[in-house]
Amino acid sequence: MFKLLKAIFLGEEPDLATLPPQTQMPFQPVFANYERQYGVPVELLQKGWLLHQFGVTPFVIALPRQFTVRFAADGTLQAATDKPQPELTAKLHGGFDENPLLALEFVADQAEQRGVPVHQVGHCVCCYDPTAAESYSIAMRNFVIGLPGGVIELKMWGTRESAATPLLNEVRNMVPHLVGRK
Repeated sequence: MFKLLKAIFLGEEPDLATLPPQTQMPFQPVFANYERQYGVPVELLQKGWLLHQFGVTPFVIALPRQFTVRFAADGTLQAATDKPQPELTAKLHGGFDENPLLALEFVADQAEQRGVPVHQVGHCVCCYDPTAAESYSIAMRNFVIGLPGGVIELKMWGTRESAATPLLNEVRNMVPHLVGRK
């Protein structure tokens, strides 16, 4: 605990062992038994979140309507509110057509390589990689979400424990429930 307080007040990087266990963040099965439409909880759609489809694939991501969304030439979804640079990006990795369950194994393998826990939440397998950036500095943080047939790499600005803005925090709290299939 002393090392964690020292890191907060003096800006030193704490040992990974002193951080809160990642099993408590951020993947909670909040919507495990909720009605779904296109694989995402109906509650998100009722709150006004919009579905964005990755090209001609069946994969979608739901984001709050405050985001302006565009797709880069490589198919990466970029979302921002009032800034020219994206606050959130999502990239679909395919190639799992012959064996859709390999996408789930891919995420588990990525988690193992990065040394982070893998979480099974409903129909998804996901992991959170806080990256090597300092715990309390704002940097791009990575989430890898596997659905049968595809893997979505989601990056957003934030600290190790929360997102950089309240809107991004709302999105972060919905991982992995904000991705689905049509």
